[in-house]
Amino acid sequence: MTLAASFTGTETTIRVFEAVSVVLYLAALVWVIKLRRPLYLGAFVGATLVWAYDWAYTTNGFFHATFNEHLVPIPGTDNQGVFEPLAIPMNYALGFALPAILWARNDAALRRRFGAWRHLLILAAGAVGVGIYEIPVVHVLGIWTYHQRPEFMVLGFPWSNFWFAAGLLGGSAILLA
Repeated sequence: MTLAASFTGTETTIRVFEAVSVVLYLAALVWVIKLRRPLYLGAFVGATLVWAYDWAYTTNGFFHATFNEHLVPIPGTDNQGVFEPLAIPMNYALGFALPAILWARNDAALRRRFGAWRHLLILAAGAVGVGIYEIPVVHVLGIWTYHQRPEFMVLGFPWSNFWFAAGLLGGSAILLA
């Protein structure tokens, strides 16, 4: 048994993932509130609410994913036998709102350095970032599993997540700036 396999998907691993998610989410929320920028707070709350999209599409539909049974579910979210875990909305805010807010706060410097090319950079950051996040979350931590045909998968997650994340992060950052 490999080191990764010894803790993949265990209840302890899941609880640590959830605890880290809560702590980071609350710290980020406090930071965003302290910025006193309603648009940034709206982006943070909006990214948190992306879970509803995730919930609708991770059933037996498009993304078809199942979550680890040890995750704490959001009450009342059973959809075709799939529940939405409480930690997932927090991870959406951390993964999509925070980078978009940081991007917007630094847009002037990015514009000076990269010009119009900065828009392609944020799209690339979203595509690369989703891989950096999904590979350990799926393969090492065992938080969720995708159930799609192999030709639609790259490194254990759907290739469509690359363009989905690029669009979500890129669009958010560009609109916030």
